[in-house]
Amino acid sequence: MLGLWFLEDGYCRTALQAFERFEYDQDRAELFIQQVSSNRDGGDLFVRDGSTAHIMIRGTLTKEPSFFFSMFDNGGTVYGDIVQAIQAADGDDEIEDIILEIDSPGGEAGGFFETAAAIAAATKPVEAQVTDLAASGAFGLAVQADRVIVNNPMAEVGSVGVVSTQFVSESRVTITSTEAPKKAPDAGTEEGVAAIRERLDAMHGEFVAVIAAGRGITPDKVNADFGRGAVLIADAALQAGMIDAIGVASTEGGRRSPASDPDTRTEASETMDLNELREKYPALCTAIHAEGHAAGIVAEHDRVSAHVEAGRGSPAAAELAAGFIVGGNNFSEQTVQARYMVAGQNTAALDDRAADDAAADAGQSDTPGVSEGEGSAVDADARDRKIMAEARASMGLGV
Repeated sequence: MLGLWFLEDGYCRTALQAFERFEYDQDRAELFIQQVSSNRDGGDLFVRDGSTAHIMIRGTLTKEPSFFFSMFDNGGTVYGDIVQAIQAADGDDEIEDIILEIDSPGGEAGGFFETAAAIAAATKPVEAQVTDLAASGAFGLAVQADRVIVNNPMAEVGSVGVVSTQFVSESRVTITSTEAPKKAPDAGTEEGVAAIRERLDAMHGEFVAVIAAGRGITPDKVNADFGRGAVLIADAALQAGMIDAIGVASTEGGRRSPASDPDTRTEASETMDLNELREKYPALCTAIHAEGHAAGIVAEHDRVSAHVEAGRGSPAAAELAAGFIVGGNNFSEQTVQARYMVAGQNTAALDDRAADDAAADAGQSDTPGVSEGEGSAVDADARDRKIMAEARASMGLGV
């Protein structure tokens, strides 16, 4: 596992540990060679489903078939086979669209760029569907598709970066020619690490440029928002713009349309007018209408109740409340509050004046200055109380 890798770090460490314990098996090696020699046209990756081509991208991605990875993760996928499958599907007149079914931690840097270019060059619509993982090189391939969808909310994408594995031995001494100090950098020294990182940074720039082009954004955005080397779960990846949708695996042939799938969340979906919405989602529209109607009844109930309570203060307040109820005024309006306040102040002043008159005219009627003829204050008060009683009854508030 020497060289440069676009590979998720945790998987890389596990593979390294397995590589250190790996024992060569001659019989298995010969069987592996026979299998490889009998099929190198990408045929195993291209599965026809009606007018849709499904191309499987699984396991570690390598430039050439790897006996180690055939034992470690059931063979992985060879870059060249992906290229051949893409080109075969794109050139097939019966194929209308292509789906990349991806579950991979990434792989070697060698072979990646040619494969990414082949996906980007496809003339037919390409959709990448991530089952559980599209990391590093696999993510770089996924974003070359027209759309990237992860099929469950716990799927992970990202790990954008370059890894170089170096083995350090205390007994090794490396000497380079005077004018070539970076030819064989020693990872056991600061100078060697700096030289290796310089190489990785250059490769990282190329890798990020391919991802940025696939997503139609700048390399700076990739470096800033795409996890900085970490993998992100589906929702975080969606928010960062790394993918286009979160959904469930399609059970039907052909391309899935997340915008019309109720189990799929998308960052941006089609717009439709009200008639189209009613035609496409009649049950949803009915539910929304019923919910809105119920909410409107509650809101109107609260509005009228507030006015009815405020109108209890005096005949003048009752008259104001009746007018506000009919006029559709909200109790919280500043002008409404001001007029209720003025009515209350006027009522208090009248009460004080009535008390003074009563004290001055002791022995007269219990309600000085009030006659019980038609058009009197008593009639007005009775009329206002009747209005308020009717309003309360209509709202089911009682009397």
